[in-house]
Amino acid sequence: MTEEMPEEPTHPRWTDAGLDPRRVETPQITYQSKVTGPVRRAQLTRDGVCLLTVWTDGTNAGMAKLLHDPADRAERVARRDAAVHARRVQGQAYRRGEDPQVVLDPALYAPEYELGQIQEAERPSSPWLE
Repeated sequence: MTEEMPEEPTHPRWTDAGLDPRRVETPQITYQSKVTGPVRRAQLTRDGVCLLTVWTDGTNAGMAKLLHDPADRAERVARRDAAVHARRVQGQAYRRGEDPQVVLDPALYAPEYELGQIQEAERPSSPWLE
């Protein structure tokens, strides 16, 4: 009769489990444009014209563009530039590891843009844009 030795636990690094892409840990702060709950949002404006909406739900952050495409080329360019600026602000905040709530800080958009009053809502799109 052969005496069986108990198997030693194998470290995950030396098994296929350590290579399983479904087991990759993800950070809590995502800055994705997927809403997980009620949001806080504000209009991003320049010279009093609303260009887009910046929002956060506490875990994610993003922006909502206007639903209609303006006929005026200058306004289309202004909206595009605002979207690029907002995406840059959000990207820098994400790389610094800051909480997504920081995207509602008006100082991040000044002096080029103004961030309007923060509102509570169920979704990022804005009633003034619909």
